[in-house]
Amino acid sequence: MHVEDIKAALRKQGWTLASIAEELNIGPSAVSHALTRQRSRRIEQVIASKLGLSPHEIWPQRYKRGKVSHAPICQQTGSHSISQAQRLDSKTLSLAGTAGRGHSLGSS
Repeated sequence: MHVEDIKAALRKQGWTLASIAEELNIGPSAVSHALTRQRSRRIEQVIASKLGLSPHEIWPQRYKRGKVSHAPICQQTGSHSISQAQRLDSKTLSLAGTAGRGHSLGSS
């Protein structure tokens, strides 16, 4: 489903992103980000339950073959941008590779 379709369906059921955020005791931007950018299984499940659907029905690209994709949404949509988490993972791997050669992880 498109983000605006999800929002419209929620409004038809009497919900807003702000009211869902209040129920979950989180900021409204967290709910908005879960719809568009940042994965949150908890928020996705609540939104799906409000609509009487499963998360897989709303976000099939995030839930392939019964498995949840934990990749950033930019990867799921084919975007070539690298997330901050990916950059940090690459840096960690690079530093870990030098640890066995007498270098400490804290030094460059």
